Amino acid sequence: MKIVIIGGTGLIGSKTAERLRKHGHEVIAASPNTGVNTITGEGLAAVLMGAEVVIDLANSPSFEDKAVLEFFQTSGRNLIAAERAAGTKHHVALSIIGTDRLPDSGYLRAKVAQEKIIREGGTPYTIVRSTQFFEFLGGIAKEGTVGDTTRLSTGYLQPIASDDVADFVTDAALAAPVNGIVEISGPERLRLCDFVARYLKAIGDTRTVLADPEARYFGTRLQDGSLVSDDHPRIGRVGFDQWFAAQPKKWRAPPPLIRRHSTRERKIEMIKSLAAAAILAAFLPASAFADDTTGGGKGAKVTLVYDHELPNVPGKSMKGVLVEYAAGGFSEGHTHPQSAFIYATVLEGEIRSQVNDGPVTVSKAGESFSEMPGDRHGVSENASKTKPAKLLAVFVVDTSQRELTFPIKK
Repeated sequence: MKIVIIGGTGLIGSKTAERLRKHGHEVIAASPNTGVNTITGEGLAAVLMGAEVVIDLANSPSFEDKAVLEFFQTSGRNLIAAERAAGTKHHVALSIIGTDRLPDSGYLRAKVAQEKIIREGGTPYTIVRSTQFFEFLGGIAKEGTVGDTTRLSTGYLQPIASDDVADFVTDAALAAPVNGIVEISGPERLRLCDFVARYLKAIGDTRTVLADPEARYFGTRLQDGSLVSDDHPRIGRVGFDQWFAAQPKKWRAPPPLIRRHSTRERKIEMIKSLAAAAILAAFLPASAFADDTTGGGKGAKVTLVYDHELPNVPGKSMKGVLVEYAAGGFSEGHTHPQSAFIYATVLEGEIRSQVNDGPVTVSKAGESFSEMPGDRHGVSENASKTKPAKLLAVFVVDTSQRELTFPIKK
C-alpha cells in the first residue's frame, strides 16, 4: 500500500515512516524540500497518485495568529482537494489534546480550523489528538525562563514519548478510518511545573522552578485539565524514567567548567566567540581551510574554517563551519553527530530554519539559534530568492569526529 506522509522528515514523520516500511508499505516522505508544497499545491497531485493513505504532520512556519491560521486553512484545503482528486481512502492527521479548550491560543484556534476542514472534506479520516511530547519539555522550560528562574503553570501535563506517538499514528494509518478523534497520552500525570522540574533535575540543570497558576503556556492560561484527557485515551507504554534512560548524552548537564550566565551575558560571550570565527571566515585564504565542499542541496557552499581541540575538555574540539547560500540556495534535511552541540549565527542575509518539529523560523543577520546533539535540521535555506546569505555554525564535538553532517534518509 502506498502511504504519503506530509511532513515526513520530522521527528514523528521519520519514526512513522520507518514503522510503516517495516510493515512492507511504500512510504513517501513529502515536504517542500522534496518538491511537495501544501501551500502552493506544488507536487501534490503527482505524489498522491495511487496513495491509499495520507498522513498529515505538516506544521506552520510561523506561530503568529494570522499566519498560522492561514497556513492550516490553506494547507488543509489544498491537501483535501488533492486527496479527493486522487481517490485517497484515508486521511490521518496529528492534532493536540486541548485544542478546543484553549481559544486564547492562536495556534490552537488554527488547529481547530484544520480539524473542521478535515471533518467536512469528504475523505474518510482519523484525527489523532496527542498530549505534549517528552522531547519538548526542554522547550517548555525555555519558554518560562528568565535568568535562572523558570515560572510555569500548575495545569496538569501527561506527556508522551515520540516513539509511542509514532506507534499510534502507524496503527491509525493501517486501521479503518474512524471518522472521528482518537486521543493518545503518556502514562504519568503531574502538574506541568512539577514535570519540568523533574526533567531539569534529571539533566542536572539548577534552574529554580516556580509554580504559578497564572503563568502562560505559550501565551494562554491553563486550567487543571486543559492539556490532558479523561475521555479514555490510549496510553503509551513509555514513562519518563524509561524515556530519559534511552536518551543520548545531549540530555545531560553541561560540564562544570561552563558557568551559568544571565541571558545577556551568554549572548555577549557567544558573540565574542562567533566574531572571532567570523573574522577567520572572512579573511583566511582558501588554502588555510581544512575543508571546502558543497553541502547537500542547491546553492550551498560549506567550508570548515576553524578546528581546534579544547585544552580543558579532553577529547572535544571546537569546529567553525561557514555556510554560504546563493540566492534561493538550500541544504537538504540533515542531522549532526550525536556528540555535537551547535550554536549558529547569521552573518549576512536571512536564513530560514526548522529544528525537529518546531516552527520554521527566519533568522536575520546578527540573530542566532542552537541545535542539541541528535536534533533533526529539516529546513535550512536562504530566505531570499534574490540576495545571498551566510551562516556560521560553531560545533563543540568529539575531536575524532570528521563528518559533521548526515543527510536525512527519505
